[in-house]
Amino acid sequence: MWQGFEKIENLEAYHKVKSIWLECNGIKQISGLDHMTGMRCLYLHQNKISKMENLLTFRKLAILNLSHNQIRVVEGLENCLELQTLDLSHNAIENITDCNQLTTLPKVAHLDLKSNKINDKENIVPFVSALKSICSLYLLNNPCVRLISSLRRQLVLASPTLSY
Repeated sequence: MWQGFEKIENLEAYHKVKSIWLECNGIKQISGLDHMTGMRCLYLHQNKISKMENLLTFRKLAILNLSHNQIRVVEGLENCLELQTLDLSHNAIENITDCNQLTTLPKVAHLDLKSNKINDKENIVPFVSALKSICSLYLLNNPCVRLISSLRRQLVLASPTLSY
C-alpha cells in the first residue's frame, strides 16, 4: 500500500524551485510542476508513474530520477537538452528502442537502466554508440545482458566516451 501523495498539487506559488524530491509516494502522473522552469533536479522515484509527460518546460533539467516506477517508454524529454543523469532503473522497459529519444540529448552522461525487462539484444550496441556523451551505463538484471557475450567489451568499443 502506497502512502503519501497521489498527485502533485498546490505548488503554484513556488516558481524558483531548482530541485524537488517527491519520492516514495503514490504519484501516478507528472503534473503541476511545469511552472518551475528553472528546475535542475527532479526526484520522482518510487511512485506509480507509467508515462513520462509534462517535462517539456524543464530546459535546465540536469538530473532526473524516475526509478522504481512503471515506465515503458522514454518520451517527453526533447527539450531537456541539459540532462546529464537519468535513472530509469526498476521500471518496465522491454526494448532499448523505446529509449531512442535519449540519443537526441547531447549531454546524457550517466544512464541507469538496470532491472528493467530489456531483451532486444541486437539493438543495445547501436543504441549505446549513438549516445554522444555517455560515461556510465547500468544494464544489470536485464535479460539482454546474459544474451550477449562480452557485452561490456562490445559497449566500450562502440562508444569512445563510455568508461563503465
